[in-house]
Amino acid sequence: MEAIILAGGQGTRMQKIEHKIPKVMLEINDRPFLYWIIKQLQANKVNKIILCLGIKHEQITKSFDKYNFENIEISYFIEDQQLGTGGALIKVLNLIKNNNFIFMNGDSIFNIPIQKLFKEHTKNQNDLTYSIKKLQLQNTEYGGISIKKNGEIVSHKMGANSKNKLIDAGLRVISKKAIDKIIKQSQNKYPISFENDIAPELIKNHKVRGLVYDFDFFDIGNPESYKYTKTNFAKIKNQMYCYE
Repeated sequence: MEAIILAGGQGTRMQKIEHKIPKVMLEINDRPFLYWIIKQLQANKVNKIILCLGIKHEQITKSFDKYNFENIEISYFIEDQQLGTGGALIKVLNLIKNNNFIFMNGDSIFNIPIQKLFKEHTKNQNDLTYSIKKLQLQNTEYGGISIKKNGEIVSHKMGANSKNKLIDAGLRVISKKAIDKIIKQSQNKYPISFENDIAPELIKNHKVRGLVYDFDFFDIGNPESYKYTKTNFAKIKNQMYCYE
């Protein structure tokens, strides 16, 4: 399996805590947060990772060149302009060899059986398959997902107006062929948002589905969630790789 990780965000909400390093380099259990994402992918038999990097990218490349992640090829794509979450995806799509691949955020970890999500995606020949987390309260921070009983995604709304307990957990499986069609429509007008520009177009084709999981979810996107992750991540880090 191949994976693209978005790790080029500016982390504006986290600058009060740390502004000298990229957000994905924030330390959790004596390692950069991005380290744990790669370990999760490694345990789920991902053998190729493309890291999409932006500002202060040298700090990431220098740090991760020293880690020895066995059986994984890691390459870097450096954004020379603000591409957006969808623009970065489009730019590196030619580096993906297979049709189906994992596309995930670099500031969140969803402790799910990634291989099962991938198999479900390929079995149903979906254009896009979300991993979905159900929150206890309506969210004002994450992208809200609306889903039918059969798993078909109806909408993916961003921001405080989503008012939904189901969220896009930032770990998805995508069909390269489906994205190719979107690229032809984009005309290279950046920045392009995955959530607002690409996903809605795919949803129109009725081949976007989601699986709801009741597993641990951690993110470092804002000070409150970062504090929660620092406090609680150690409790599950040794069990987060055992799902087949």
